[in-house]
Parts: sequence; structure tokens; C-alpha cells
Amino acid sequence: MKKLLLLTALVAFVFAGYAQDPVLIQQFSFPVNNGNEDDFNADAGLEQNTGYDIRMGDLDDGEYVMEIKNGMDGDNDYSAGSSNWDNGANFKHMSIKYKAANYRDFQVSFSMESGSSKPGPKYWKLMCNQSGADMEDVPNGTFEIADSWVTITDIMLPESMNYPGGSSYIYWMPTSNESTNGGDVAANGNIKIDNIVIMAVSPTGIKETLFDSRANVYPNPSNGTFTFESTLENTPFAVFNMTGAVVYEGRTAASTTFSLDQSGVYFIRLVDEGAVITKKITVK
Repeated sequence: MKKLLLLTALVAFVFAGYAQDPVLIQQFSFPVNNGNEDDFNADAGLEQNTGYDIRMGDLDDGEYVMEIKNGMDGDNDYSAGSSNWDNGANFKHMSIKYKAANYRDFQVSFSMESGSSKPGPKYWKLMCNQSGADMEDVPNGTFEIADSWVTITDIMLPESMNYPGGSSYIYWMPTSNESTNGGDVAANGNIKIDNIVIMAVSPTGIKETLFDSRANVYPNPSNGTFTFESTLENTPFAVFNMTGAVVYEGRTAASTTFSLDQSGVYFIRLVDEGAVITKKITVK
């Protein structure tokens, strides 16, 4: 009962409108140059996101080489760089991937620089999508870079990126083939990016954990009936709708079946060893 009361109180607290601190979802500061692929990985954020890298590609699934370059702070500071930006307008891009189930209000900050002797594209935009969805422009996500570092802060991702059920992606795409020196971008035109930070808000205002081997729910999406399996014994769980109202309560077992009448998005939450474990489910 205490666990269920805590779970209910935590969610009620948030949906009542109290302030929540933003959570670091993912960070790329490129702290090392060891000459291997891990140099391009995120170095902070939610645990499941630190194994993901930054990469360069295009809309035809082409892949391009990225390199570790000097960073914003000079010696012993690094960034990720790439060339081959010729004819890249609305086609070539850099991208990152993250997972952040049940978070919302994502904001992105970063710094970029164009090469001075080998200038890259000047005009850019941010795009994004959840796994399986079409790429879309980020509102107010256009910007210019120069041959010195330009820092862009707190660009809000669209509401379509809230409460992701799987992987999410952010893209940096040039919108023109004009370089930062005014001519066309050459094949060796290059850019650098550093200090990428993604922040978001958790609906509970506390750290949440993606479901792991402790719990599973299927089918998802469903027509209304779900099977909830858990290795936790007799642990209270609750299902909340988007307003924070409890629509179902139960206790974990090897297998539990429950039904929801209304179509929409819901969240299953349970408390285990002080952590709130969450899964988004959808009724079609």
C-alpha cells in the first residue's frame, strides 16, 4: 500500500502543476581523442544513451566519415567534424539518436563552426523524428554558422517528440549550398560541432527508468487488452492517463491481464527500490 500511495502521490504532484527540474537526456562534449569509434559517443545523460554516437549521412542512406577535431576550448578539447558537404542542401545531415520514454519538452543546445580555409555550409536547420515517423522541421530551428564558434541554445523540439515510445532522432541539415565565405561549398568544405546537450522534463519530476528485464507489457499498441509480465513479486502498479488520473491499479505477478476502454496514451508505473519504472502504452 505504501508503494502504491507513493506512486500515486508522485504522479499527482506533477500533474497538479508543480515545477519540475529538467533532466539531462544526452550530452556530447567529445572529451577524448583515442582514435576509435567510441570517441564519437555521448559522454553523459541517461544511461541508455551514452552508447549512441553522432554520425553523418544523407537521405539516400549514404554514410560519410566523421573525424575528431579541435574543440571550442583549444588545446586538449575536442569536437566532431566532417567534410563532403558539397551539394548537401536539404540532403546531407549529421544526426544523433536517443531514448527517453515518458519525457517531454525536449530542448537542444549545441555549438558549430565552419572551416575558415575549407568553409562548409552557412545556413542550417534542425529536423527530428521518432522511429518510424517522417522527418519534420523543428519550429524556430533555422540558424547560421560562421568561421568561428556559434552557440545555439534551448531550441524546443515539437510536441510530436514528447513521450517517445522508442528511439528519437535529431538532424542538422544545411538548407543551402552557400558556404560561410559566400561561394559554393566545395567537396572539402567542413564543419565542426561540439557541446550538444539535450534536456527534457520527466512527468514525475524524478528519475524514471525504462522497463528492463523486470517487466514487460504486450501487445503494444493494443485494442484495449494488455498482458503485463513482471519478475517482481506482489509489487503495486498503476496505470495513468494523460491527465494523471489512475485508471487501473493492480499488483505484479508472473502474468496479469487488464483492459482499458478508452483509446489514447497511458503510462504504467511501479516503484521498485526507490525508482519509478515506467512504460508508455497505447490503446488504438
